[in-house]
Amino acid sequence: MSLNVWSEWKQLPNPIKGEYLSVPISPGVYQIRNRLTSEYVLFGRGENLAFRFCSLFPKSHFGKGTRNNIAKVQYIEINLNNLEYRIMAKSSVAETKVTEKEVKRMYQHIFEPGK
Repeated sequence: MSLNVWSEWKQLPNPIKGEYLSVPISPGVYQIRNRLTSEYVLFGRGENLAFRFCSLFPKSHFGKGTRNNIAKVQYIEINLNNLEYRIMAKSSVAETKVTEKEVKRMYQHIFEPGK
């Protein structure tokens, strides 16, 4: 995965069906969109993208970590079959913060960070 380049869009996996994420366990930025509505749903950054993604799923669906907004987790659960994601790997947490600000400026999302 090249730094500063978005991956291709991939179907968000269903953990109940044993599907898995293809994301690094390193710093990066992610973005999720709804394929049916073409809306950008949410984005974020993580020191460990794999762990950060696991917090998107309800604990009943193998979710890990915490989310401050239960509405995000519920949206993911309800719309799982229509969601896709992409990532941008980064070499440091500092770079993820800069890129997160750029993504916020460039795209409008249903769920914005901090809301």
